[in-house]
Amino acid sequence: MANLVTLDDLPSEEILPNRRPLPNPWTSAKRLDDSQEMNASFQSGGVRGTYRYELYGMDGKIRTFTSNEALNRGKLILMSCFPCFPLRLPGREREFLNLILMFCFWISFLQIVMFVASLCVYPPGFASLEENPFIGPSGYSLVILGAKYNEDMQNKNQFWRFLTPIFLHVGLIHLFMNLWMQLQKGVQLEAKWGILKTSSVYFVSGISGILMSCLCNPKGVSVGASGSLLGLIGSDLTQRYLTWHETSEKEKKQTFTLAISVMIIMILSFAPFIDVWAHFGGFMTGGLCGIIMFSSSSNQPIILKYGTLTSGVLLLLWFFVGFATFYTNKV
Repeated sequence: MANLVTLDDLPSEEILPNRRPLPNPWTSAKRLDDSQEMNASFQSGGVRGTYRYELYGMDGKIRTFTSNEALNRGKLILMSCFPCFPLRLPGREREFLNLILMFCFWISFLQIVMFVASLCVYPPGFASLEENPFIGPSGYSLVILGAKYNEDMQNKNQFWRFLTPIFLHVGLIHLFMNLWMQLQKGVQLEAKWGILKTSSVYFVSGISGILMSCLCNPKGVSVGASGSLLGLIGSDLTQRYLTWHETSEKEKKQTFTLAISVMIIMILSFAPFIDVWAHFGGFMTGGLCGIIMFSSSSNQPIILKYGTLTSGVLLLLWFFVGFATFYTNKV
Protein backbone atom coordinates (compact mmCIF):
# COMPACT_ATOMS: atom_id res chain seq x y z
CA MET A 1 0.00 0.00 0.00
CA ALA A 2 1.49 3.31 -1.03
CA ASN A 3 1.74 5.96 1.64
CA LEU A 4 1.59 9.70 1.07
CA VAL A 5 2.95 11.54 4.09
CA THR A 6 1.07 14.79 3.45
CA LEU A 7 -0.93 16.26 0.61
CA ASP A 8 1.97 18.46 -0.36
CA ASP A 9 4.53 15.68 -0.33
CA LEU A 10 5.40 13.44 -3.20
CA PRO A 11 2.97 10.54 -3.71
CA SER A 12 4.84 7.40 -2.91
CA GLU A 13 5.05 4.10 -4.66
CA GLU A 14 5.12 0.54 -3.54
CA ILE A 15 6.81 -2.00 -5.74
CA LEU A 16 6.40 -5.66 -4.83
CA PRO A 17 9.41 -7.89 -5.51
CA ASN A 18 9.50 -9.31 -9.03
CA ARG A 19 8.92 -12.91 -8.12
CA ARG A 20 7.20 -15.87 -9.71
CA PRO A 21 4.46 -17.47 -7.58
CA LEU A 22 4.26 -21.25 -7.89
CA PRO A 23 2.18 -22.77 -9.26
CA ASN A 24 0.73 -20.13 -11.52
CA PRO A 25 -2.36 -20.30 -13.72
CA TRP A 26 -0.96 -18.11 -16.48
CA THR A 27 2.82 -17.95 -16.32
CA SER A 28 5.40 -20.64 -16.95
CA ALA A 29 4.32 -20.95 -20.57
CA LYS A 30 6.95 -23.32 -21.86
CA ARG A 31 7.71 -24.39 -25.41
CA LEU A 32 8.75 -28.00 -25.05
CA ASP A 33 10.05 -28.31 -28.62
CA ASP A 34 12.12 -25.17 -28.73
CA SER A 35 13.29 -25.10 -32.34
CA GLN A 36 12.59 -28.47 -33.90
CA GLU A 37 9.47 -29.80 -35.51
CA MET A 38 8.07 -33.00 -34.14
CA ASN A 39 7.85 -35.85 -36.60
CA ALA A 40 4.10 -35.75 -36.44
CA SER A 41 1.64 -36.08 -39.26
CA PHE A 42 -1.99 -36.19 -38.17
CA GLN A 43 -4.34 -38.44 -40.10
CA SER A 44 -6.75 -35.54 -40.48
CA GLY A 45 -4.89 -33.43 -42.97
CA GLY A 46 -1.34 -34.67 -42.43
CA VAL A 47 -0.25 -31.49 -40.62
CA ARG A 48 3.50 -31.09 -40.22
CA GLY A 49 5.26 -28.94 -37.70
CA THR A 50 3.28 -29.71 -34.55
CA TYR A 51 4.47 -28.08 -31.33
CA ARG A 52 3.57 -28.81 -27.74
CA TYR A 53 3.18 -26.16 -25.05
CA GLU A 54 2.96 -26.56 -21.30
CA LEU A 55 0.68 -23.98 -19.63
CA TYR A 56 -0.98 -23.78 -16.24
CA GLY A 57 -4.77 -23.79 -16.42
CA MET A 58 -7.16 -21.75 -14.31
CA ASP A 59 -7.21 -24.56 -11.76
CA GLY A 60 -3.43 -24.32 -11.32
CA LYS A 61 -2.81 -27.69 -12.97
CA ILE A 62 -0.43 -28.12 -15.88
CA ARG A 63 -2.04 -28.73 -19.26
CA THR A 64 -0.24 -29.66 -22.46
CA PHE A 65 -1.53 -28.21 -25.72
CA THR A 66 -0.49 -28.81 -29.31
CA SER A 67 -0.35 -26.18 -32.02
CA ASN A 68 0.64 -25.99 -35.66
CA GLU A 69 2.22 -22.60 -35.00
CA ALA A 70 5.73 -22.28 -33.62
CA LEU A 71 5.21 -19.48 -31.09
CA ASN A 72 8.30 -17.41 -30.39
CA ARG A 73 9.50 -16.48 -26.94
CA GLY A 74 8.01 -13.00 -27.24
CA LYS A 75 4.48 -14.37 -27.49
CA LEU A 76 5.04 -16.75 -24.61
CA ILE A 77 6.39 -13.93 -22.46
CA LEU A 78 3.35 -11.78 -23.32
CA MET A 79 1.08 -14.68 -22.39
CA SER A 80 2.96 -15.05 -19.12
CA CYS A 81 2.57 -11.38 -18.19
CA PHE A 82 -0.85 -10.62 -19.68
CA PRO A 83 -3.52 -13.33 -19.39
CA CYS A 84 -5.72 -11.58 -21.97
CA PHE A 85 -3.07 -11.91 -24.68
CA PRO A 86 -4.55 -14.18 -27.41
CA LEU A 87 -2.81 -17.50 -27.81
CA ARG A 88 -4.21 -19.84 -30.44
CA LEU A 89 -4.10 -23.08 -28.53
CA PRO A 90 -6.99 -25.49 -27.94
CA GLY A 91 -8.82 -24.69 -24.73
CA ARG A 92 -7.35 -21.23 -24.18
CA GLU A 93 -10.59 -19.59 -25.34
CA ARG A 94 -12.39 -21.32 -22.48
CA GLU A 95 -9.65 -20.21 -20.08
CA PHE A 96 -10.13 -16.62 -21.19
CA LEU A 97 -13.91 -16.82 -20.76
CA ASN A 98 -13.39 -18.21 -17.27
CA LEU A 99 -11.07 -15.33 -16.48
CA ILE A 100 -13.50 -12.57 -17.42
CA LEU A 101 -16.11 -14.10 -15.11
CA MET A 102 -13.78 -14.01 -12.10
CA PHE A 103 -13.75 -11.55 -9.22
CA CYS A 104 -10.03 -10.82 -9.69
CA PHE A 105 -10.63 -9.75 -13.28
CA TRP A 106 -13.40 -7.30 -12.41
CA ILE A 107 -11.67 -5.82 -9.37
CA SER A 108 -8.66 -5.21 -11.61
CA PHE A 109 -10.90 -3.60 -14.22
CA LEU A 110 -12.43 -1.28 -11.61
CA GLN A 111 -8.97 -0.29 -10.40
CA ILE A 112 -8.00 0.67 -13.94
CA VAL A 113 -11.19 2.74 -14.24
CA MET A 114 -10.44 4.50 -10.95
CA PHE A 115 -6.90 5.25 -12.04
CA VAL A 116 -8.23 6.90 -15.20
CA ALA A 117 -10.76 8.80 -13.06
CA SER A 118 -7.97 10.04 -10.79
CA LEU A 119 -6.39 11.65 -13.85
CA CYS A 120 -9.62 13.47 -14.67
CA VAL A 121 -10.39 15.22 -11.36
CA TYR A 122 -8.78 18.45 -10.19
CA PRO A 123 -5.99 18.95 -10.98
CA PRO A 124 -6.49 16.91 -14.17
CA GLY A 125 -3.79 14.92 -15.90
CA PHE A 126 -0.54 13.47 -14.66
CA ALA A 127 1.31 15.30 -11.94
CA SER A 128 4.74 16.64 -12.75
CA LEU A 129 7.65 14.27 -12.39
CA GLU A 130 8.94 16.46 -9.55
CA GLU A 131 5.70 15.82 -7.66
CA ASN A 132 5.10 12.23 -8.75
CA PRO A 133 7.91 10.47 -10.64
CA PHE A 134 5.83 7.30 -10.79
CA ILE A 135 3.62 8.73 -13.55
CA GLY A 136 0.37 9.23 -11.70
CA PRO A 137 -2.11 11.81 -10.41
CA SER A 138 -1.51 14.36 -7.70
CA GLY A 139 -2.02 13.50 -4.05
CA TYR A 140 -4.93 15.95 -3.90
CA SER A 141 -6.75 14.03 -6.65
CA LEU A 142 -6.40 10.81 -4.69
CA VAL A 143 -7.80 12.41 -1.53
CA ILE A 144 -10.81 13.67 -3.49
CA LEU A 145 -11.51 10.15 -4.75
CA GLY A 146 -11.23 8.51 -1.33
CA ALA A 147 -7.65 7.93 -0.18
CA LYS A 148 -7.07 7.01 3.46
CA TYR A 149 -7.11 10.39 5.22
CA ASN A 150 -7.77 10.30 8.96
CA GLU A 151 -8.97 13.88 9.35
CA ASP A 152 -11.90 13.47 6.97
CA MET A 153 -12.63 9.94 8.22
CA GLN A 154 -12.96 11.11 11.82
CA ASN A 155 -14.27 14.65 11.60
CA LYS A 156 -16.55 14.25 8.57
CA ASN A 157 -17.57 10.62 9.15
CA GLN A 158 -16.32 9.59 5.71
CA PHE A 159 -16.29 5.91 6.63
CA TRP A 160 -16.16 4.83 2.98
CA ARG A 161 -12.46 5.70 3.05
CA PHE A 162 -11.92 2.35 4.77
CA LEU A 163 -12.82 0.77 1.40
CA THR A 164 -12.07 3.19 -1.44
CA PRO A 165 -8.25 3.19 -1.06
CA ILE A 166 -8.27 -0.41 -2.30
CA PHE A 167 -9.36 0.86 -5.72
CA LEU A 168 -6.80 3.69 -6.00
CA HIS A 169 -3.12 3.74 -7.03
CA VAL A 170 -0.51 6.47 -7.00
CA GLY A 171 0.93 5.72 -10.43
CA LEU A 172 1.24 3.40 -13.38
CA ILE A 173 3.95 1.30 -11.74
CA HIS A 174 1.92 0.86 -8.57
CA LEU A 175 -1.15 -0.08 -10.62
CA PHE A 176 0.75 -2.52 -12.83
CA MET A 177 2.37 -4.38 -9.95
CA ASN A 178 -0.93 -4.84 -8.09
CA LEU A 179 -2.71 -5.99 -11.27
CA TRP A 180 0.14 -8.37 -11.98
CA MET A 181 -0.23 -9.92 -8.53
CA GLN A 182 -4.03 -10.14 -8.75
CA LEU A 183 -4.04 -11.76 -12.17
CA GLN A 184 -1.35 -14.19 -11.10
CA LYS A 185 -1.76 -15.28 -7.48
CA GLY A 186 -5.31 -13.99 -7.12
CA VAL A 187 -6.65 -15.89 -10.13
CA GLN A 188 -5.01 -19.09 -8.96
CA LEU A 189 -6.52 -18.81 -5.47
CA GLU A 190 -9.97 -17.90 -6.80
CA ALA A 191 -9.91 -20.96 -9.06
CA LYS A 192 -9.21 -23.06 -5.96
CA TRP A 193 -11.40 -21.30 -3.38
CA GLY A 194 -14.26 -19.83 -5.38
CA ILE A 195 -15.46 -16.25 -5.69
CA LEU A 196 -17.10 -15.97 -2.25
CA LYS A 197 -14.07 -16.93 -0.16
CA THR A 198 -11.67 -14.97 -2.36
CA SER A 199 -13.68 -11.74 -2.38
CA SER A 200 -14.38 -12.01 1.37
CA VAL A 201 -10.70 -12.38 2.26
CA TYR A 202 -9.79 -9.62 -0.21
CA PHE A 203 -12.10 -6.97 1.21
CA VAL A 204 -11.88 -7.95 4.89
CA SER A 205 -8.07 -7.94 4.72
CA GLY A 206 -8.03 -4.67 2.80
CA ILE A 207 -10.27 -2.89 5.32
CA SER A 208 -8.26 -4.33 8.19
CA GLY A 209 -5.03 -3.07 6.64
CA ILE A 210 -6.48 0.42 6.27
CA LEU A 211 -7.72 0.35 9.87
CA MET A 212 -4.27 -0.68 11.10
CA SER A 213 -2.75 2.15 9.06
CA CYS A 214 -5.23 4.65 10.52
CA LEU A 215 -4.22 3.67 14.05
CA CYS A 216 -0.46 3.39 13.59
CA ASN A 217 0.12 5.91 10.82
CA PRO A 218 -2.51 8.60 11.51
CA LYS A 219 -0.73 11.40 9.63
CA GLY A 220 -0.27 9.39 6.45
CA VAL A 221 -2.40 9.54 3.31
CA SER A 222 -2.24 6.22 1.51
CA VAL A 223 -3.84 4.15 -1.23
CA GLY A 224 -3.41 0.68 -2.69
CA ALA A 225 -4.65 -2.90 -2.58
CA SER A 226 -1.52 -4.45 -1.10
CA GLY A 227 -3.23 -5.16 2.23
CA SER A 228 -5.86 -7.15 0.34
CA LEU A 229 -3.27 -9.03 -1.70
CA LEU A 230 -1.21 -9.88 1.36
CA GLY A 231 -4.41 -11.06 3.00
CA LEU A 232 -4.90 -13.56 0.17
CA ILE A 233 -1.32 -14.73 0.58
CA GLY A 234 -1.78 -15.00 4.35
CA SER A 235 -4.85 -17.20 3.87
CA ASP A 236 -3.00 -19.29 1.32
CA LEU A 237 -0.08 -19.89 3.69
CA THR A 238 -2.50 -20.76 6.49
CA GLN A 239 -4.27 -23.31 4.32
CA ARG A 240 -0.93 -24.82 3.32
CA TYR A 241 0.05 -25.14 6.98
CA LEU A 242 -3.27 -26.68 8.02
CA THR A 243 -3.12 -29.24 5.20
CA TRP A 244 0.61 -29.91 5.56
CA HIS A 245 -0.05 -33.61 6.15
CA GLU A 246 -1.60 -33.82 2.65
CA THR A 247 1.04 -31.71 0.92
CA SER A 248 3.46 -33.15 -1.62
CA GLU A 249 7.18 -32.46 -1.46
CA LYS A 250 6.92 -30.18 -4.47
CA GLU A 251 4.17 -28.12 -2.83
CA LYS A 252 6.18 -27.91 0.38
CA LYS A 253 9.09 -26.38 -1.53
CA GLN A 254 6.67 -23.91 -3.13
CA THR A 255 5.35 -23.02 0.32
CA PHE A 256 8.84 -22.24 1.60
CA THR A 257 9.44 -20.05 -1.47
CA LEU A 258 6.18 -18.20 -0.87
CA ALA A 259 6.99 -17.69 2.83
CA ILE A 260 10.43 -16.27 1.97
CA SER A 261 8.80 -13.91 -0.55
CA VAL A 262 6.43 -12.64 2.13
CA MET A 263 9.36 -12.03 4.48
CA ILE A 264 11.10 -10.02 1.75
CA ILE A 265 7.95 -7.96 1.16
CA MET A 266 7.63 -7.22 4.89
CA ILE A 267 11.27 -6.16 5.13
CA LEU A 268 10.91 -3.88 2.11
CA SER A 269 7.76 -2.44 3.67
CA PHE A 270 9.93 -0.52 6.13
CA ALA A 271 11.34 1.56 3.25
CA PRO A 272 10.31 5.24 3.09
CA PHE A 273 6.85 6.04 1.72
CA ILE A 274 5.54 2.47 2.08
CA ASP A 275 2.74 1.81 4.56
CA VAL A 276 4.05 -1.17 6.51
CA TRP A 277 1.07 -1.12 8.87
CA ALA A 278 -1.40 -1.68 6.04
CA HIS A 279 0.72 -4.63 4.92
CA PHE A 280 0.88 -6.14 8.38
CA GLY A 281 -2.83 -5.63 9.08
CA GLY A 282 -3.86 -7.24 5.80
CA PHE A 283 -1.54 -10.21 6.21
CA MET A 284 -2.58 -10.80 9.83
CA THR A 285 -6.28 -10.70 8.94
CA GLY A 286 -5.76 -13.00 5.97
CA GLY A 287 -4.15 -15.55 8.27
CA LEU A 288 -7.13 -15.45 10.63
CA CYS A 289 -9.53 -15.78 7.70
CA GLY A 290 -7.55 -18.79 6.54
CA ILE A 291 -8.02 -20.51 9.90
CA ILE A 292 -11.75 -19.74 9.84
CA MET A 293 -12.15 -21.20 6.35
CA PHE A 294 -9.78 -24.17 6.44
CA SER A 295 -9.43 -25.36 10.05
CA SER A 296 -11.70 -28.30 9.22
CA SER A 297 -8.94 -29.63 6.93
CA SER A 298 -6.39 -29.81 9.75
CA ASN A 299 -5.31 -33.06 11.39
CA GLN A 300 -4.60 -31.30 14.70
CA PRO A 301 -7.47 -31.89 17.18
CA ILE A 302 -7.18 -28.53 18.94
CA ILE A 303 -7.42 -26.64 15.63
CA LEU A 304 -10.30 -28.82 14.47
CA LYS A 305 -12.20 -28.12 17.69
CA TYR A 306 -11.40 -24.48 18.42
CA GLY A 307 -9.77 -23.02 15.30
CA THR A 308 -12.79 -21.48 13.57
CA LEU A 309 -14.42 -20.15 16.75
CA THR A 310 -11.23 -18.72 18.23
CA SER A 311 -10.14 -17.02 15.00
CA GLY A 312 -13.62 -15.62 14.43
CA VAL A 313 -13.73 -14.14 17.94
CA LEU A 314 -10.22 -12.64 17.54
CA LEU A 315 -11.17 -11.09 14.20
CA LEU A 316 -14.36 -9.54 15.54
CA LEU A 317 -12.52 -8.33 18.63
CA TRP A 318 -9.83 -6.71 16.51
CA PHE A 319 -12.37 -4.80 14.42
CA PHE A 320 -14.38 -3.73 17.47
CA VAL A 321 -11.37 -2.48 19.43
CA GLY A 322 -9.77 -0.99 16.33
CA PHE A 323 -12.78 1.06 15.24
CA ALA A 324 -13.57 2.10 18.81
CA THR A 325 -10.00 3.31 19.30
CA PHE A 326 -9.97 5.12 15.98
CA TYR A 327 -13.15 7.09 16.60
CA THR A 328 -12.33 7.95 20.22
CA ASN A 329 -8.81 9.24 19.50
CA LYS A 330 -9.30 11.86 16.83
CA VAL A 331 -6.47 13.59 15.03
